[in-house]
Amino acid sequence: MAHIFSSPGARRPLKILAVFAATLSIALLAWGCVPGGERNKSALERMLEVVPPPVVEAGELPWIEFSNVQALREVYGLPKEDALRVVEERFHPDDPQWSIFFWATVKRPRDISTRALEQLRRVYGYDFLSPERAISVGESPGQLIVMEGPFVKDVLPRLQGLGYEGRSSGHGQLFTNGAPDFDSNSPAPQGFDHWGELNRIGVDGERLVASSATAYAEKALDVWSGSGPSAASDPSLVELAQGLGDVLHATLVKWTIYKEPLLDRLPLVLPNEKNIRKLQIELGKRYEPYEPLHIYDWLGVAVAFQQGKPVSMLALHYPDPEAASRDREAVLQRMKTYTSPTRPEEGDLIGRRCPSLEGEAKRVGGGSVLLFTCGGRPLSHDLFREMLYLFDVAFLVVDP
Repeated sequence: MAHIFSSPGARRPLKILAVFAATLSIALLAWGCVPGGERNKSALERMLEVVPPPVVEAGELPWIEFSNVQALREVYGLPKEDALRVVEERFHPDDPQWSIFFWATVKRPRDISTRALEQLRRVYGYDFLSPERAISVGESPGQLIVMEGPFVKDVLPRLQGLGYEGRSSGHGQLFTNGAPDFDSNSPAPQGFDHWGELNRIGVDGERLVASSATAYAEKALDVWSGSGPSAASDPSLVELAQGLGDVLHATLVKWTIYKEPLLDRLPLVLPNEKNIRKLQIELGKRYEPYEPLHIYDWLGVAVAFQQGKPVSMLALHYPDPEAASRDREAVLQRMKTYTSPTRPEEGDLIGRRCPSLEGEAKRVGGGSVLLFTCGGRPLSHDLFREMLYLFDVAFLVVDP
């Protein structure tokens, strides 16, 4: 049975089916300190250091998606080898837990089936659960994806056998399949061309970059050799990652949400114009008691574990170190009373799904992070990611 997904980019709607089992239990991943008082970096922070900043065309949003696949395997007690086979044996494709393994590994094919995954594994020597960590950058369908792990050594002989031609680039090797940029003649399963990101494959040790264009792949190789900037060169992005801490999955977007641009995007995922007009009116009335929000420059949503339970997290990064604390109460009240245009039948959606909604303002570096944590009900852990992908985030407009 195929499961159909769409990218979180601005061009098409997304249908999210992924839910964690309510009974999952794992301790929060340690985020301690090393001798000398230096804080250990989270996996998300470390991966920002090995991926280039996204290149964004006019009208697009810079998306960054991260997954700690190793932590995911620990959550489910999966082996390092043949983890996908164990998933297939343990979970039926109709089980809603099944799709979490695809979302948590940031690959975004439109059509996923067990047969397609088996073909990917047979042809290229790895599947979605092979990497230790993965991160992608760029508007849909994505400019590149970087994966780390010992699986890379199994990919190299496959590429040569598939006719890819390799050449040295920086400290690594760049393999090309002969297709022009953004086209594809790879033997990947149908649907995988939209992570097409099989045209150019760069390898350095246990790190692999896959992209649809030579220039994008070379940017990653430049980062690894120290000759090009990484996403971590943006201090705001790094501070946002620090505010989120250890997460299984995170989506980070450089987006300050203003009312009119948001309403312009909503028809892409919400064809019901009546609901959009209703939202426009509501924004002016419901938020009237509050001052406009301070300007934030990045927002992020994530899935993490706290006290053995999955939670959904939403974070805003402000360049102003005082802004998060000033906006905390206003955003919290907006969230608790928010009527979603995508699910108006649920009334105050966030308030209903997040009975334990908490907001925390943190000073991080030279800025501040406003972090909200949603938990308390089985279906609450993935709520914020769902809403972001559907642009259902009017409670974050700075100018209601």
